[in-house]
Amino acid sequence: MTSGEDTASFYVNASVVDTSGTQWNYSGFTSSATDRANQYAANGTDGKTTVFIGDSFFDAASWSWNNFYTDYAGKDALALGISSSTSFDWENFYLHNHAVLDMAPKNLVVNIGTNNFYDDHRSMQETVRDIERLFTCLHAAMPDTQIYYFSIALRADTTYSASISAANDALQEWCENRDWITFIDVEDKVTTGDLADGVHPNANAYRDIYMKELEAAGCVIEDK
Repeated sequence: MTSGEDTASFYVNASVVDTSGTQWNYSGFTSSATDRANQYAANGTDGKTTVFIGDSFFDAASWSWNNFYTDYAGKDALALGISSSTSFDWENFYLHNHAVLDMAPKNLVVNIGTNNFYDDHRSMQETVRDIERLFTCLHAAMPDTQIYYFSIALRADTTYSASISAANDALQEWCENRDWITFIDVEDKVTTGDLADGVHPNANAYRDIYMKELEAAGCVIEDK
């Protein structure tokens, strides 16, 4: 590519995505996806609302962050995560069930990846590729939305700890090369003592780590 006196060379890599695996079956989430779409339609405002999506970490309907609307009282924020979901499920929403992503929030805050490892048993390389592909889809759907991605938290079960750390490093580097997504590294901040059940953060960890780190990353959540 040449522009004036400047010349640059680059490679474009393309691949076919095999959607035949069981991890692509999102039929168990259709009801939850419809519910989240309805919540945004009723309470969200394009260009103003901050939306939290992903897995159970950001599912206010589950017990994991059931203080979300107390913690963000008076703020234009919605917790629309879906427990047990993976990057494949949210990519399926993009590909097949557009209603759940029929929004253009000011900020999109995402926690995804832990279930790719522990439920779908994906490798580090596969998980990085799958999450990068998801974010590419989300950005295509919401080009004016700033995305904030929390690193995959470690569990008390250390089976995938090394793979999670390596994936976080790779995803942080990937995010740093894109101005529409901000990587928030909480891997070393969330210890087993911050977990309510060995997996999910406890109430103090949400307030003292997740909320504070999101603010420090530059995410401004507007008042209602």
